[in-house]
Amino acid sequence: YLVRLKSDVEEDLKQLTEQEHTFKSRLELTEFLRESLDDANLVKAAPEKFVVALQRAGWRTNFFANRFTFDELTNTGDFALLPADIRRALYDYHQFNANMNQFADTIAGNQLEYYRRFSGLLGVDQLMLRSDEDGDKYSYFLEREVSASEALSAYEAFRNRPSAIAWLPWMKNTHVQSLFTNERYQTQAAALLNLLSRESEEVAVNE
Repeated sequence: YLVRLKSDVEEDLKQLTEQEHTFKSRLELTEFLRESLDDANLVKAAPEKFVVALQRAGWRTNFFANRFTFDELTNTGDFALLPADIRRALYDYHQFNANMNQFADTIAGNQLEYYRRFSGLLGVDQLMLRSDEDGDKYSYFLEREVSASEALSAYEAFRNRPSAIAWLPWMKNTHVQSLFTNERYQTQAAALLNLLSRESEEVAVNE
């Protein structure tokens, strides 16, 4: 059980690290959109980035902790096999995740509002553009080049969409909050992993 719990938390930490990178990328894209409003040269210098920003800056995501071993322990009654401090840490960890995911509908609503306000700024082919194969890295290597004139056309449409511009501060705030929550998740996960590792070492010594 300890080995499996460690594996679950390690996977959580890997996912959290990837999400942290994604949140930072989306925050940077949101800032890029805001800064471009006062400087069209930013769009001319990075047309691909501007199109990607319009396409993805408002995307949101949730974190769902791995519960496979935790649920098995609680469903079978084997939870009592674990030391009290580990049981408490596991409860706190998964309860925090459950509390945060009460806002999943709000997060989904924010993304839908982003879609509504930014709808029509890009054509279908632009919406289908992808970054490199590791999509969450947002390195802006697209399947085809985006010309400056193409990006500037989208830029003018964006500048003439007050509802989209008005949504930028909210987008920034939600990404900042996501990074803050992600940091709390990582702190809890790292502490739990450390606790599980210490207990595993003690069990190995006793055996």
